[in-house]
Amino acid sequence: MLESVNNNSKLSLKRTALYSNLYSIQPTPDWVKRSNFDLAKAAELEDSPFNYPLVDYQNLVNDEQILSYQRTVQCINDSSRIEDASLLVSEIHHENQKILFHHLLLIRNGQTIDALDEDNISAFRRERSLEQHITDNRITVSLSIDDLRQGDIIDYAYSLVESQNDHPVMGKYYYANFWFSWGCPVFTEKVRVINQSSKTINVLFNTAKDAKQIYEHKTIAAGETFIEERQDILPESFENAMPSWFWGTFIQLCTESSWEAISSHLYEQYSQSGVFDEDLNLFDIENLDIDESSDLENEITALKIIRFVQNKVRYKGENHGIYTHTPKSPSKILAKRAGDCKDKSTLLVSLLKSAGIKSNLLLVHSNQGEKIKFFNPSPYHFNHMVVQVHLNGQSYFFDPTIQKQSGDLKHSAQLRYAHGLTILPKGGDLIEMPLEYNLKVFELNHFFDFTKTESKDLSFKVEKVFYRHRADNMRNYFSSQEKKRYQEEFFTYARNDCGLELEVITPVEISSDDSEKNILKSIEEYKIVNLEKTHKGKKIEVRTDFYLDYPIPYSSNFPVGIKVDGESEHNIYVKNKWQTATEPTELTLKNKFFDYSDSVKNVAKNEMHYQTVMRPNVRVVEAEEVDTYKEEVLKVKQRCINIISYKKKKSKFATGLNVFMIYLGVVVLLKILFSIIKP
Repeated sequence: MLESVNNNSKLSLKRTALYSNLYSIQPTPDWVKRSNFDLAKAAELEDSPFNYPLVDYQNLVNDEQILSYQRTVQCINDSSRIEDASLLVSEIHHENQKILFHHLLLIRNGQTIDALDEDNISAFRRERSLEQHITDNRITVSLSIDDLRQGDIIDYAYSLVESQNDHPVMGKYYYANFWFSWGCPVFTEKVRVINQSSKTINVLFNTAKDAKQIYEHKTIAAGETFIEERQDILPESFENAMPSWFWGTFIQLCTESSWEAISSHLYEQYSQSGVFDEDLNLFDIENLDIDESSDLENEITALKIIRFVQNKVRYKGENHGIYTHTPKSPSKILAKRAGDCKDKSTLLVSLLKSAGIKSNLLLVHSNQGEKIKFFNPSPYHFNHMVVQVHLNGQSYFFDPTIQKQSGDLKHSAQLRYAHGLTILPKGGDLIEMPLEYNLKVFELNHFFDFTKTESKDLSFKVEKVFYRHRADNMRNYFSSQEKKRYQEEFFTYARNDCGLELEVITPVEISSDDSEKNILKSIEEYKIVNLEKTHKGKKIEVRTDFYLDYPIPYSSNFPVGIKVDGESEHNIYVKNKWQTATEPTELTLKNKFFDYSDSVKNVAKNEMHYQTVMRPNVRVVEAEEVDTYKEEVLKVKQRCINIISYKKKKSKFATGLNVFMIYLGVVVLLKILFSIIKP
């Protein structure tokens, strides 16, 4: 055991030694302006598990490198914070970054302890996203504190040094984001940026105030210093129902530029890598299946190429420091049959070009696209790349990293990235990506049959219909899951939907898949058992849960993000030999936020049809409209239960006849008894 421990220690030392040139211990640089902090305030908040008397950010920006200094002073008021606070972690790229540790002090009972121990510094490559086939080549540098106690105060300072010369993007653009929104009290937060570069720096102030995002702008000219200080920052809490792009207060700084200049710069970088120069032979590519005699510049060819890149070229994320923004040649990606989003996008554009189909690269953000239009231009607002295809006078958008998509150009899934930056030779602009969010995406059909005969049991059949991106998702789900597993999951859904005891007749299976219109249908059938026992003559309740997709916040202080991705429909068909004609009912609600309708009607003898349809009209409800929105959702919630009668109702005549027969039976019984006992 001891030998094993020693071997592990040696291995750890080797790993640390391998990256030891990426960090060092150095005094605080002269350009940093030291800040003071007040511990008296921290003592007033002993009921807070931890707080920060000081958070100090200082950046020195020049044309060769960026120096980012950070100092934090943290009070540990509760032992629950010790474990997290005793490990200080930074991630860097070894090609152009290194970290300088300045000091690590513990203030305990009025005494200052130097806790900066070089033996407690480790460096290793973690690759946290490797299981998702993404490597980032980032090095984790950690500094641990051995003896940390409740009541200690941690005073920690370090600098990140980042060279710009070799980086295809950082060589031209500076970017930094400083948050003034915290989950704990901060008594003083300072931001100081010294601009020693030859470029102007744009500053964007974002303040979350009165349920609004308030944006203000200013600039830092070359040779100027920017200083912002905030006092007594209290914790902010936001509801989960808020849109993902509604952020707390922050300051964002980036090199002054325009979207067109950024686009042109990136196009030049890509051109130097040769990604736009290659003419690939479409007819020699295995699995592409394009006929030399066919007319290439059409929808059929475009879709074959798009599906080939999506399905036959594996996604493999490689985010390696300065090489993250350096694309590989399309022929290399084709030979490897693997690449990340920019690699697959450049391959797709190159193949489309070989077919004479116009297309261009488009930078997007995977979940913050709505917000980008408010920001000052910067390439660092994006984390993903897709392709814009131009055909027959229309523009279409495709993500080459998504697998198992279907549908023609009209019925393919819509991308929900909101905004994108086109990469064009003379510079492209930030464009809005169209999104029709009220298109139909899901239909749920329930078929109840209570007409039991000697040869047929009570049954419950479920049909689900998925459209567009929902069809793509389910197509991928069915193909990637064990059959037994998804059959059990759908069986559970069916039982929960109807609240009945079921036995499987036919487990779920794909009944049809329309690859042109991108519609996928599944079917499943079950036997209803123990109905009399489970319901004892009561009516069956079937719930429509569409209203749950429209969140109801507790407060009206913030906007609400509606994440519903299109129209949903629920149909319930009931066959019942006791069912009599029913007066049809119908309700329609139309408001700014959504359209809703439900109806109940006879569709045939002894057959009822219950229908509910709901579609969104907006993606965001502004704070001043939340109360009205909540009232509308509650109206829908009150109508979410459909009552199904499966047993014949007793009429007043039948009830009276039963009473008379009981009375007659009692009279007859008494007469018999009297005749027996009569002497």
